[in-house]
Amino acid sequence: MRDLKFSSILVRIAAIIAVGLVYLYVEYAEYRTALSNQKLAVAQQLAVIKSDIEARLQNNIELVKGLATYVIVNPDLGQDEFSLYAQKLLTSESNIRVLAASNAYIVTHLYPFEGNEKVFGMDYRELEDQLPSIELALEIQKAVVSGPVELVQGGQALIVRLPISIDEKNWGIISVVIDYDDFIAQLELNTHPDLHIGIKGRHALGIDGEVFFGSKTLFDDSKVTTDIHLPYGNWIVSANPKEGWEQLRFHPSYFISALVIWLFIYYNMLLMLRNEKLAAESRQSLQASERKFRQFFNLNNAVMLMVDEAGKVIDANKAAKDFYGFDKSALLSRSLGDLRHFVGSSTKENTIESASIYNDVHLTVDGTVKDVEVFSTPIELAGEMSTSLIVNDLSEKRQHEQNWKLYEQVFNYAQEGMFITNSDLQVVSINPAFERITGIHRQEILQQQPNMFRNADRSQHFYEMVFPILKKRGNWRGELWFSGQPYEDFPLLFSINAVKNSKETIINYVAVFSDISQQKAVETQLENLAHFDSLTGLPNRFMLAKKLEFAIQGDDNFGKNFALMFLDLDRFKVINDSLGHKAGDELLMIVSRRFKEIIGSENTLARLGGDEFVVLIENCRQDEEKLQVMAESLCDAARLPFQIADELEVNIGLSIGISQYPKDASCSSELLRCADAAMYKAKKSLMDDVVFYSQDISDDAAALLTISSELKQAKAQDQFELLLQPQVNIVSNQVVGAEALVRWHHPKRGFLTPDRFIPLAESTGSIRFVTEWVFQHAIRIIQNWREQGAEMTLSINVSAMELSNRKLFNRIAQAVKLDPTIASAITIEIVESAIVENIEFTKVLLADLRAMGFKIAIDDFGIGFSSLSYLSRLSVDILKIDRAFVNKMEFEKDLAIVRSIIGLAKNFNLSVIAEGIETQEQARTLSSLNCTKAQGYLFSKPISVDQFNKQYLDK
Repeated sequence: MRDLKFSSILVRIAAIIAVGLVYLYVEYAEYRTALSNQKLAVAQQLAVIKSDIEARLQNNIELVKGLATYVIVNPDLGQDEFSLYAQKLLTSESNIRVLAASNAYIVTHLYPFEGNEKVFGMDYRELEDQLPSIELALEIQKAVVSGPVELVQGGQALIVRLPISIDEKNWGIISVVIDYDDFIAQLELNTHPDLHIGIKGRHALGIDGEVFFGSKTLFDDSKVTTDIHLPYGNWIVSANPKEGWEQLRFHPSYFISALVIWLFIYYNMLLMLRNEKLAAESRQSLQASERKFRQFFNLNNAVMLMVDEAGKVIDANKAAKDFYGFDKSALLSRSLGDLRHFVGSSTKENTIESASIYNDVHLTVDGTVKDVEVFSTPIELAGEMSTSLIVNDLSEKRQHEQNWKLYEQVFNYAQEGMFITNSDLQVVSINPAFERITGIHRQEILQQQPNMFRNADRSQHFYEMVFPILKKRGNWRGELWFSGQPYEDFPLLFSINAVKNSKETIINYVAVFSDISQQKAVETQLENLAHFDSLTGLPNRFMLAKKLEFAIQGDDNFGKNFALMFLDLDRFKVINDSLGHKAGDELLMIVSRRFKEIIGSENTLARLGGDEFVVLIENCRQDEEKLQVMAESLCDAARLPFQIADELEVNIGLSIGISQYPKDASCSSELLRCADAAMYKAKKSLMDDVVFYSQDISDDAAALLTISSELKQAKAQDQFELLLQPQVNIVSNQVVGAEALVRWHHPKRGFLTPDRFIPLAESTGSIRFVTEWVFQHAIRIIQNWREQGAEMTLSINVSAMELSNRKLFNRIAQAVKLDPTIASAITIEIVESAIVENIEFTKVLLADLRAMGFKIAIDDFGIGFSSLSYLSRLSVDILKIDRAFVNKMEFEKDLAIVRSIIGLAKNFNLSVIAEGIETQEQARTLSSLNCTKAQGYLFSKPISVDQFNKQYLDK
């Protein structure tokens, strides 16, 4: 009792401490609960905002993925086609403000055009805040989000960059401009009723980015943030409740509750201490009465359990622990019902009446189901009734029965054909799938060897091919062919394994096979798609590369000498754009058939893509004469008319570059590059359709690249010079104007004509330096003429490259801004081929130039693709007849062309100027045709500005 009293004192002290702890715990728990609920509520609202932002961004991006695919399929699409397709993509629910496509870094396509004119022709390399995201998208070939950024046309926007690659080369970028203010307004972040919201991670930089929405302080004390996943990178959104975060408070009611709890605990502690002594006496009595039975129970090798009247396990011996897989403590926490598997079992109820024997189904710790036989005997322990159970395992017997049924079902219902043979490979059993696949019935194959299965060339049957390997290894896997009625031969994937008895003697073989005809057909189709062009059926770039590597390795089929012809169709793009891709595809198929007939079956014709073909000529033995003959035959075939698109007749040309192995290059890629370079020279040449590669081609290209780097310096140092060729009224013999022709006085290479540097300037973008210089000096010439009282016009040539750059218009506008009347004395000449290349953009540009007062002339008219269609759509004043027709007017055909051009100009109320007049007879002929203006060597060669002024202004 003394111990009980001491224990009671300790209980009181502990209870008093517990009251304080309970009170503090309740106060703190309520605070934590309230704060946790508040955080959860904020997190749930933030999750909705995150989902809304990600969904809206993704919806806007998904709208234009089709546009990116459309650009990949149609890399040469025009502005109108781009606008039409983009218009269909945009919906009223989207926040997209502008869709733009840039080829390389220059914006070449735009929708909507109105209101975004400043963007057209924009060079991203000049925008420091937008260039990094573009370079990142091109580098990783994934969509990238940047912004918010300030737009050149005003306002803020989020910009998604979608890179476009064609033939594993970067074509450019699709830019999706999402209106930032509209995007934020639709999300209603500023007006959220419950939260202050902030967004961090400008340009998708996440934690490293700037805060671009909301207060920076939100990220200092916020307890809830979440990531917004962008196509490449993330934003971080933070929020605080407007009512503020929950604070720790104290409530007197909780102290009263804690005191009540203390009184309850104190009372129960006293009861527990009183009952402890009685329980200890009871345990000693039970231990004495059970000791003898426990020795028998624990040492028995049979599985034995003791369960109480409710069926709970109260004891288990070691054999039971091993059988069920539980340790003893886990086993004692279960009832007999926990050990039973009730599905399909026929167990007894958990009542104890008398000794019995019954079958049951029990579960082990790993879920294994075991059939058991249970011997149940009621016993009395410590005055309480219990049941002793002895459990015998029947699961192995049941498992053998179930396995046999399973194997029988697998064999009968398998979709693969199966058969079993004896040790001599005689069939003893087949499954239904065997009959279905082979068409052979059971009675036809039993006790026979399966020799209807043969190897691929049918030279060996099953027994000869497979049996020796089976005897040695015990298994075989491979492909065999079924040869027999009622079906045609077809391939099978075969697997066969030996079955051995306990003495390791083979007693049976089990074979499984499946029909792989469809798989073989798919493999063949994929092989064709990988190696052959889907349109023409010709070998593609990949197949050509393999053949080239094979040729270089010196295969007997090629020898050590061969040649490549790089073929490029002239005027194909115009036909494809004007008549449609279907007509273009039809033309390519006809061209490929013509070319194949010419090169013969011993050589290879491949299509690289678009209108580019390559011919691999085997065993050419460095015979350039034969290569020339074959190339000219290909050119002649290309010049013949083609009937396409419902018998519409079209004409094309062909440019061919030829390289030879090993003369020109020692590897396939370099050989192809040499042929391409020679083809490019042929395409630029006015005399040759066929060019053999030489080192001069590479040397010229290298020299021109050096010239390109010097063009900017040439403008700064005023190395250019304008020569003027007079334009004369044939009737009055009066000079009415001049054409300005630019020349370059190179400090090292001397006097360079435009054909030496203009093409390279166009290809590198350096042409803008030349164009700016020409405009500046043209304006000075006009101003000088007017000061001397001369009212003449000056024609200047504008490069085709500049037509795709909207900055040209801005530079021209700025140049004539101080004196708008200057424009009326300047005629801008544009070659006809440049107009056809980008008709829609040219239409807008020329209309703007005419609105400023400039006159527009189409240069080299007649040698391109003259069309009443584009003449009626463009703002044009003058047609210039090319010298190629003027110099051949003695021929009726060329005279008819000149007459037609003059008549066409009259019908459209246009002026006409003839170029290249060299004889008085040509001048008289033109005068008789009502062409009154001309220029050429008959009147004057191009001369300096000073010479022109002295010769024509002083008169």
